[in-house]
Amino acid sequence: MALTARYLAKRVGMFFLPMGIVALYCLLLYVSLDFDTFAAIGLLMILYLFTPIGKYILIPSVLVVGVPEWLGFRISSLQELHGTGGAALDIGLVAFSVAFIDAMTSLFLVYNFDILEAIPRLGKWLMRLEERGKERLRKRENREKLAFLGLTSFVALSVQGSGGISSTILGRIAGMRNSYVVGSLFAGAMIGCTAIAALSYYLGGQIVDSFGRGVLEAFGFAVLIGALIYLIWYYSRE
Repeated sequence: MALTARYLAKRVGMFFLPMGIVALYCLLLYVSLDFDTFAAIGLLMILYLFTPIGKYILIPSVLVVGVPEWLGFRISSLQELHGTGGAALDIGLVAFSVAFIDAMTSLFLVYNFDILEAIPRLGKWLMRLEERGKERLRKRENREKLAFLGLTSFVALSVQGSGGISSTILGRIAGMRNSYVVGSLFAGAMIGCTAIAALSYYLGGQIVDSFGRGVLEAFGFAVLIGALIYLIWYYSRE
């Protein structure tokens, strides 16, 4: 009975631990940032996690465009709020927040991967692929390091929404250890997001000056509406 209770407590802990870490991070942002900055970063994390909008659109939007007033509320871009003097902090904060979402998504999956493996057909297929991947890694000592570099590169160049799900599955079926999977995701996300943030921050201002903030806000709104339509269509399929 005690063993069962310990196992249940462990499973509950593994299920809720990533969510708890995310909650603590959000609390830290809330108490350490002004409300406008917190709102911008919070919106970035929510949209990145729950919509198919990728980081190539979300990161420039938060850094240099913002949310237009005609949506009913206004969220200024970080460049508007802090000017160019806060460039390094803004770039680092945005890149880390997106990479953090990828890492926590990956952590949740590696802790609860057996839930996927319990799904009929899909589970057996995943277990076979995972066992083959582990067998290949056992044959060559440095292959896991190559897999780490490959997965890191894949995440850095990923164009979809949160890459934590697909990349974690790829890492597991490649036979990588959980720590390697989560580590490669965070490293790849930090590399990719930092590059996107830096480029969009320093080139975004010129684009805004060329096309006008209103045009870019309208484009961002169209992308958001498209993402919502896609989500409604996806979840309403039979």
